[in-house]
Amino acid sequence: MVKQFRDKVSESENHNSDVSGDYWVSRTKPEAGSDVVLDMFLKGLSRNAAILDLGAGTGLYTRKMRERGYFDVTPADPFSKAKGVLKLGAEKLVDVFGDNNFDAVFCNVVFPWMSKPAESLHSVSQVLEKGGKFFVTVFRENDEIEKPNGWQPYTLNSFAKFLDDNDIPLKIEEAYRAPAISDPDEPQKKQPHFYRHECDRTPLLIMSCKKTATPEKNLDKNGKLNISEVKISSLSREQVMGM
Repeated sequence: MVKQFRDKVSESENHNSDVSGDYWVSRTKPEAGSDVVLDMFLKGLSRNAAILDLGAGTGLYTRKMRERGYFDVTPADPFSKAKGVLKLGAEKLVDVFGDNNFDAVFCNVVFPWMSKPAESLHSVSQVLEKGGKFFVTVFRENDEIEKPNGWQPYTLNSFAKFLDDNDIPLKIEEAYRAPAISDPDEPQKKQPHFYRHECDRTPLLIMSCKKTATPEKNLDKNGKLNISEVKISSLSREQVMGM
C-alpha cells in the first residue's frame, strides 16, 4: 500500500462544519449514527484491510476505524482542512494510488456531490482490489420531498442502472433503506439545529458493492434488480441515529 499519506488525523473535533463528505459529522449530534454505519461497513473486513475513507471531512470515521484496530486507513477529501487528510478528489484516486491498492472504500454521503460521478466511480473501482468492497450512501428518491438543488437522489434500481450504463465494475450485494434523520413528527423549529438542514429531511440509501473483474449487469433484461442476488433491509430512524 501507499504509505506516505498515513499521517495521524488531527484530534480536533469539528462537528458543526459543512465540509463536503462530512454529513454525519456536521448534521448529527457528536458520535450519533456513525457507529451504526461503521458497523455495516466493517462487517467481514479483516483488521489488516487497506481502507480508503473517501470524503473524510474532519476524519471522524478514520479515527473511529483506527480505534477499532483498523490502522491501514487513508482519509481523502478535496475540501478538508483537517491535518492528515489527503486533499484529493475521487476522479484523481487512480493517478495517486494506482490500480488494486485498497481492500475497501468507505464513501458516506459523498457521492451526491461528485461533479463527475461516472469518472469518480471508475477511479474508485480501479484502486479497489478485485472482490474489494465499495460502501456508499446516497440520497434516496422520495416523491414527498422536492429534489434538492445539486443533488441526485436515487432509487436502488436507478443507482444500479447508473453502474450498468457506465460499465462500472461494481456489483450491489447489500442495500439498506434508511429514513431521514429529521423527525417528521416533530415541528422543525423545535428540533436541534443540526437536524434542520434540507438534506436531513431526505431519506438515505446505503449500499455495499463488490468490485468484479469485468463489468457485470446489476439489472436483468427487463431493467429490474435481481432481488435474489441482493440483500435488502430497512433501518429505523432509531437505528440510523444510533439511539
